[in-house]
Amino acid sequence: MAMRKGENYNASPKGTPKLIEPIRNPDDIKAIKKLLQDNLRDLALFVIGINTNLRAVDLVRITIGQVEGLKLMEHFVIIEKKTKKRRKVYLNNQCITVIRRLLRTKPYSNSKKNTALFKPNYNNKTGFLNPIHVNYLVRKWCKQIGLKAKVGAHTLRKTWGYHSNRNGTPITTLVKCFNHSTQRQTLDYLCIDDEQVKAAFKHEI
Repeated sequence: MAMRKGENYNASPKGTPKLIEPIRNPDDIKAIKKLLQDNLRDLALFVIGINTNLRAVDLVRITIGQVEGLKLMEHFVIIEKKTKKRRKVYLNNQCITVIRRLLRTKPYSNSKKNTALFKPNYNNKTGFLNPIHVNYLVRKWCKQIGLKAKVGAHTLRKTWGYHSNRNGTPITTLVKCFNHSTQRQTLDYLCIDDEQVKAAFKHEI
């Protein structure tokens, strides 16, 4: 179905929960990475998306100059398009590795600093990938690995939050990482399922 002007694929009808889900199973994440091994732009988009929790609209605006030469856990700074808030974006080993691989490819060899990290296509010297296309790509990747879930561009951001929560990152820290105003807003992002609720009752006191 075509998206109408002003429509947001990640939005839900007023009064209903957000529908977009994270990728919960680590094996599904590995499967997508394997699927994208021969497409470094898409692999970098996926890896950076699930490791930095950026919204798609900010993810596609990353330039080569912002990330070129960065080392492990160094950061670059963005102004979020939605919130207008300033935030630091830290890059872990997975991000640094895939960025270096991407920038070594021929289409990027003579690119300027203000060129998009995620080119719309390899022939373009200028321009940025459309967030709507990110939505399409995420759905395509998940479909190709047989993942039956309600996914979209926001899946990348939610995947980071979901796994950060499961790895023990405190809610208060996640609120700051997401640049949210309240803990309730962050809790909506975590998509806690019945199995996680059940597991909470296994702990004996």
